[in-house]
Amino acid sequence: MQAWIDQINEARAAGRTLAIQGHGSKVRAFGELSADGVLDTTGFSGIVSYQPEELVVTVRSGTSLNELEQALKENGQQLAFEPPRLEGRGTVGGTVASGLSGPARPWCGATRDAVLGVRLINGLGELLTFGGQVMKNVAGYDVSRLQAGALGAFAVLCEVSLRVMPIPKAQVCASRAVAEEEAISTMRGWCRQPLPLTGLCYSEGVLRWRLAGHADAVADAQRKLGGEADDAGFWEALRDWSLPQQNFEQAARRVCPPGDPIETTDKLIDWAGGIRWTDQAVAGAHRLATTPALGRAEYALAVRLKQAFDPSGIFNPEVLRANEPS
Repeated sequence: MQAWIDQINEARAAGRTLAIQGHGSKVRAFGELSADGVLDTTGFSGIVSYQPEELVVTVRSGTSLNELEQALKENGQQLAFEPPRLEGRGTVGGTVASGLSGPARPWCGATRDAVLGVRLINGLGELLTFGGQVMKNVAGYDVSRLQAGALGAFAVLCEVSLRVMPIPKAQVCASRAVAEEEAISTMRGWCRQPLPLTGLCYSEGVLRWRLAGHADAVADAQRKLGGEADDAGFWEALRDWSLPQQNFEQAARRVCPPGDPIETTDKLIDWAGGIRWTDQAVAGAHRLATTPALGRAEYALAVRLKQAFDPSGIFNPEVLRANEPS
C-alpha cells in the first residue's frame, strides 16, 4: 500500500491523473479508462481474515473472485449476490467498484448490501478505515457502501470486508414456454408470492427460474410452478455474462423498472424484468455512465463526495464527466 500512497502523492504534486485498474475484466462493460497513468491493483491479493462462524471475510482488493469463492465453498458458504466472475478475471476490488450483482440480486441483495467495511486510500494519500466486520456499523456516515458502484472515482480500495451466506441446502432450476405478452406479468406475479426464488429471467419465449433454500420449501414451490427441469449451467453463464445475448459487441445492458413492457430490442430479461440485454446500441452513450442515469441531485452529491475524497481529481477522472446530467 505504501507504493500506492507514493504514486498518488507524486501524481497529485505533478497534477497528473490515475486510472485505477485491476485485470481489466469489466472494460467491455464500462469502456477503457483514460488517465495520465495507471495504478495497478493486481498484485495486492489474498484473504486477510475469514471467520465462517461470523459470516464475514476480509480480503485484499486484487483478490480474484475465484480464489475467494473457493475458500468460501470449502466452508459451505458463498457470496449471495453472485458477482460476475468474467472468465476468472474478476476481482473483489473491481466487483465493489462496479457494484455489479448477478441473477440472485433481487432476492439476496446487491453488492453494496454485503459490504461491511473498507480500507482505502483517498486522493490525499491517506490510508483510511471505515465500517468493520459486523452488520451493526451505525456510527457516522456509511462510507463503505458509498464505494459500491463508484467506479473508483473516490478512492483506491485496499481491503474489503464482506458478509457471506450459507450455500442453500437445495436448488432446483426449471423452465417453460411463455408468450412474450405474458412474461412480465407472470414474473411480477411470482415476485409477489412467498417463493424461494434466486433467479427469474426470460429470453426467446422461454421463462426460466431458479429456486433455492430449505429442501421442503423448494419442493413445494416447484410443485406449484410446474415447468420442466432445466440446466443449472444456464445460470452460471448468465451470471458470468457468457451467453450469446450478453455479447457487448452487439448488446447493451440496461436497468429499468421491472414492470416496463418488453421492447422489440430486448433479447434477454433478468432480475424478473429489472435488467434488459438489448441488441440496440445507445448512440453516443458513454460506457462509464451508470444505469439508471444519475439525476441532478444525485450528481451534485457525487461531485461533493469527489471533492471530499479526491479534491485534486486524481482518480478515474472520466467517471463524473460521463454521468453529468444533460
